[in-house]
Amino acid sequence: MILNFMKSSALDLLKTDISNNVARYSSKDKWIDDYFEEKKFGSYSFSTGIAVPDVELVAGDAKTDYENAVKLYESFRGRINPVQASDLRLWAFLAHSVYWGYMRERWAIDTVSGDEENDETGKDKMVSRIGVRYFFQASMAKAFVRHGIARLYWSAHLTYDENNKDNPYELTEYFLSRQDIFAAATERALARNKEVLLASLKVLKEAGTLKREVIRRCFMRLNQAGGVIMLDSLNRESAYELAESILEKTKAEMVYDN
Repeated sequence: MILNFMKSSALDLLKTDISNNVARYSSKDKWIDDYFEEKKFGSYSFSTGIAVPDVELVAGDAKTDYENAVKLYESFRGRINPVQASDLRLWAFLAHSVYWGYMRERWAIDTVSGDEENDETGKDKMVSRIGVRYFFQASMAKAFVRHGIARLYWSAHLTYDENNKDNPYELTEYFLSRQDIFAAATERALARNKEVLLASLKVLKEAGTLKREVIRRCFMRLNQAGGVIMLDSLNRESAYELAESILEKTKAEMVYDN
């Protein structure tokens, strides 16, 4: 397929009209074409000319995230650059058009998802979910990994390990295997440091089953370490040693706390 971007003016209109479109976001049928036709908007997207292999995402729950992340990343990898991959116009178009069926099932706006901080319901909460999952209305650190489609690409991009010749997606699978791992890592700035993130995931995976609080504290302390150590200066080996040390201290503290 050829990747399309939503026009900026169309995107602005769609964002300002979220509260009026809540019922549309609950529809099983794709509605975006009809919406802009009703607004007499004309063409709401433009072609980038970038050809990528067609990808059919598997609709379902969190168990499909890994498979879909690999599929999407393999399709886009090497074909879009970081600037394009950071552009909401791409992801908004894909979420509302190409992958509407996937979005409607995976991110139903009337269903609480595992990474939400509370279980509020009602129209205000649905408006909030739409803003987060279809647009970039989350904190800067979380926006890319909360958007329904962008999160698949960026989860794989952040965890793809080119040094792992047997399976470069090994840590991607671990990253997406548990919601607490995904949430604890992505809510902090260290998620943007690939070497530290990969090293941390490797340490946690090798440690076996860990309690949610251990994982949360590990990522919290790794992030705090960034105030003392220049994390960007660490190579993989140094980052691994740091993560290993923090995990051991965290487990010891947890035993003491209990």
